[in-house]
Amino acid sequence: MTPFMLRIRKGETTVFWHDSEEFIYVAAGPVEFNYEGKTYQMETGDSVYFDSRLGHSFTNNMDKEAELLFIKYDYRRF
Repeated sequence: MTPFMLRIRKGETTVFWHDSEEFIYVAAGPVEFNYEGKTYQMETGDSVYFDSRLGHSFTNNMDKEAELLFIKYDYRRF
């Protein structure tokens, strides 16, 4: 598992997909979570767990940065 913080400036991120699962907690929002063609509005304190092998991105429509805590689990075995 790999935890990290991500700050998202105003605008939209590129679409990501990778061989893992993710848990995301919105530490400071709001932010839109775009997942497989659907958009979910997330506020501070919201969280989501999903299969990150499917396309996902984020949109921040605010001038202030959104802050997200990611916890990523990779399927690879070492």
